[in-house]
Amino acid sequence: MIFDYFGKHFDNALLTIIYAYDTEVIVIGGSVAKAKDYYAAKAIEIVNNRAYSKSKARILFSELNNAALLGAASLI
Repeated sequence: MIFDYFGKHFDNALLTIIYAYDTEVIVIGGSVAKAKDYYAAKAIEIVNNRAYSKSKARILFSELNNAALLGAASLI
């Protein structure tokens, strides 16, 4: 299924972000967040099992409709 393929590569991207930036929270927004019912449980499971042990990274999904616009506006 397409979401399994997407989930595998999405998980790798999340792990890369966690390893590179040692982040505590990753917020997913937009249309990717809207489709979370199809991949979120698996993504969170893989990140929790594969991220290095010191990582406290959490994955959150935005419920805002215009998250990118609000984020950009906050920089002004």
